[in-house]
Amino acid sequence: MPIWTIEGADRNTGKDVIVSIDAPTEELARQEATEKGILVSEVHQSIADEPRRPGHTSQAMPPEYQDILRGNQLLSFFGSLLAALGWVGLLIAAAGLAYAIYWRIKGDMEAFVGLEAFIGGLTYAVPCFVGAVILRMYGALAIAVRDIARNSF
Repeated sequence: MPIWTIEGADRNTGKDVIVSIDAPTEELARQEATEKGILVSEVHQSIADEPRRPGHTSQAMPPEYQDILRGNQLLSFFGSLLAALGWVGLLIAAAGLAYAIYWRIKGDMEAFVGLEAFIGGLTYAVPCFVGAVILRMYGALAIAVRDIARNSF
């Protein structure tokens, strides 16, 4: 049985409606849509109902883009590695701060060594975290571009 695409508006809400209806003729499809509460503006035979050539598959599969997937995995790996290095930097900063506080309470001048470690750890950690975010973002962007390409296939 042919499939008909009906375009129109919902009788109650006025919103645009597009539906597919199985019917032997265009007139019966129009009548069924009217019974469902659709104000019909256009009826045409659905593209999905076109006869297929022998041996023709019903739908082509979009490519997988394996290089993009591998690139995403690589970017995610290096992003995770940078994030781990950032955590190491934060641990160094925390240890340096604890060292500075400990020696400051004792009244010794070695507190400056701890402050240097604190500042050094932070200046190491922050760029690592920023780099990790950027690498992971590029990986996600690559997957989004791949999905856009696959949807347009």
